Amino acid sequence: MASRHRRSTLLVKQNMSTRRPQPESNGPSHRRPTKVGRKPVARVRASSATPTRDSQPERYSESNGEPSVLSERLGTWSKRIGLSALAVALAMAIFGGPSGSTEDSYGNYANHIEPLEAEILKTGQPLIRKVEHSGRWVYQSIIEVAKPLLSDTAEVKAMVRSGNDAGAAQVFGDLQDVPVIPDPDLQTAPPTLTPGMSALLLNDSANLYQLYLYDSCQEDGDIVDVSINGEFFARVPITHAGATLTVPVAIGSKSSISLTGVVDGGGGVTVAFRSSEGDYFARAMAVGETQPVALIAR
Repeated sequence: MASRHRRSTLLVKQNMSTRRPQPESNGPSHRRPTKVGRKPVARVRASSATPTRDSQPERYSESNGEPSVLSERLGTWSKRIGLSALAVALAMAIFGGPSGSTEDSYGNYANHIEPLEAEILKTGQPLIRKVEHSGRWVYQSIIEVAKPLLSDTAEVKAMVRSGNDAGAAQVFGDLQDVPVIPDPDLQTAPPTLTPGMSALLLNDSANLYQLYLYDSCQEDGDIVDVSINGEFFARVPITHAGATLTVPVAIGSKSSISLTGVVDGGGGVTVAFRSSEGDYFARAMAVGETQPVALIAR
């Protein structure tokens, strides 16, 4: 009995010696400290909004003959006014409302025509606003052309010098691209070689150059008469697709070109020129008003 009691006592002591110590209820904890993770960094989503037109200079593309600036109408409205105001505008368009000009809804009106008209009012000069392909702009009273149609010039000159006026007029007329005016009461003869142009082409330094005219704002039926060196040349409907005029210009001398408003679709006749040197904005003209411009070859 004594030996059995000693063996049980020994087992109890061994069990007690291998048992892990327990922490006191109010003492320091012996748990492994948990790792503190890095504080989450808030991610800021990059804005997908593109710069507004006012933050960048106007740029023009000649890849398809159309002004690239004429795509902002509803897009610009939706950015400038709230959805409720846009809903009102659409309701007025559908159900009727006060009529008025929409010329000033185009970026060209605020960016070019309004400041041009302020400059004309200040200086009293019949200026235009030239915008180069780089976006640089300047006020001036001339349009520069720099890329002559050399082969066409040589062909027309040869016919003029040989007295083949009909052949010269035919070739020269084929170089014009003017849309037909829908109203027959407003139509005139297509542009042709005037006596003054024939005389100018006898000058060795004279060449044929192309000039593109387009509506810089709302396409609303504007029409202008174009005169070259005081001679009537063409009646041109001003559209977004534009019209191309081919005219002779002699290096070292200025030719004059003038536009006279014939039809105003609303808000003024808004016409711009384009040559190889850039875009040229004229003021918004009323019917009967004339915009004179000098034409020079560089």
